[in-house]
Parts: sequence; structure tokens; C-alpha cells
Amino acid sequence: MTFIGMVNFWRKGYGRLNLVGPFLITSIPMAYLAGSLEMPEFIFQIILISTLLLVAVRIYIINRLTLSFKLSEIQKWIMVILLGGILGFIAGSVGIGGGIYLVPLIIMFGLGTEKEAAAAGAMFIWVNSLVGVIARAQLGTFDPQFIIPLAIAVFIGGFGGSYFGAVKFETRTIQRIMGGIVIIAILFLLKGMI
Repeated sequence: MTFIGMVNFWRKGYGRLNLVGPFLITSIPMAYLAGSLEMPEFIFQIILISTLLLVAVRIYIINRLTLSFKLSEIQKWIMVILLGGILGFIAGSVGIGGGIYLVPLIIMFGLGTEKEAAAAGAMFIWVNSLVGVIARAQLGTFDPQFIIPLAIAVFIGGFGGSYFGAVKFETRTIQRIMGGIVIIAILFLLKGMI
């Protein structure tokens, strides 16, 4: 899904390698490290639910960013290195690419426009998710029979969603739709844990 989103946003001219590239420097090794860890299922579910809850809070509670910061070049690089590593670890451990957090941070720190941030977020998610999958495949915890049907559904949904996100709808509309899906996923996960 994010690959298609990345292509659509970048084809429309919103992609900036100089924006997302520095975040990838630390996120890629951290995504690989996290994907290589053998995590107990209960810990995995707790991290996944916590991450999804943060996504829902970001979409529905902290929906309009009014904060903005001016950083020196050194402060900007420190922030980029730390955030890239943290978000890369999340991407590798639970498969949520971290872009949902990266996008508002890019806007908040004045590093790019909303569409540029969305393009950067899509690329960030795709690259780090791919690295996490490679690490899991090497570990032997990747199940193609489970993943392939999901990948087909995600491909179809991603093509439509990213097209409408890049061309038709405002970013906020897409976020609200995604937020509804996230809340449904949280409820199913909680039900499975009981």
C-alpha cells in the first residue's frame, strides 16, 4: 500500500529525497534490528496496541498541530537521527512504519508541506517495513501463506487510497478514514487478547 502511495505522491512532485533520506539513515538499521528480535507474542501485542492507540490519538485528539519549532542545523540533525532510530525500531518490531508519526513532525518542525510530509511518510513506511520483512524472513518468522492474501487486499486498497490522497481528497479526510480502521483493529486485537 505504501509503495503505491509513495509512487503516487512522488509522481505528483511532492517527493523530496533530501527530506526523507536523513531519517532513513538511522531508521533502516533499527528496523532491521527490531525485525530480527524474537519477541514474545504478548509483548508484541502490547507494543502493537500501544502504537495503534498513539495513531488514533494523533488523528482524533491532536488533530491540528499548532506548535512549531525553529531548530539550528545541529539540533535538526540530532532530532532527525533520534526520531529516525525510534520510528525505525517501531517499524521493524510491529510492522507499523512510523510514518504516521513522522508526517506531523515534519510539518511541526517546518521541514516540508503537508503533501511533502505525506510523500516522505509513505517512503519511510515502505522502506522500513521492507527492511523489517527481510529481517523476519531471515529469522524464519515470515509466513507467505498468511501474508500473500493480505498483500493483495492491501495492494488494491493502497492503489485507490493513495490515488485519492494524492489527487482528490484532503490529507485530513484520508487520516479520518485511516483512524476508523485503526480503531477497529484495536478492538479486534483487544478481543483476541481476552
